[in-house]
Amino acid sequence: ELYKKDFYETRSLLLEQHKDFWLSLNPFYEGLIPLLHPLGENVFIISTKKKSFLLEILKHSKINFKEENVFCSEEKYDLMHSLLNNQEVGQVYFIDDQSSHFKQDALIKGYLALWGYIKPEETYTNAIDFLAFIIN
Repeated sequence: ELYKKDFYETRSLLLEQHKDFWLSLNPFYEGLIPLLHPLGENVFIISTKKKSFLLEILKHSKINFKEENVFCSEEKYDLMHSLLNNQEVGQVYFIDDQSSHFKQDALIKGYLALWGYIKPEETYTNAIDFLAFIIN
């Protein structure tokens, strides 16, 4: 818990005092930005990063994204179910870069991204190919 506190304090300090450097440490992965633009209002970002950090990264990358569709949560599946229950979304396609974030869930289709913290032996579906598929 102390590590997490120190980590977020350092991250905040970097963003405040060395913004360009901090943004250079948080790039979008190749091919992802053009896919985010046409997805529209039915896309939500759920991350363990603080919302303010996510919004800064989106702004820096010139991605217009509804602020109310950006969430910070350790409990991603709970949040996705809340969106489903409130009928804000009809289907959830969950893309994440850590296999430990996935659970068996009939209502949520999960895709492990190639850019993440995955081991070579893990089986995955390329999330960028999937996004290109649902856009076209």
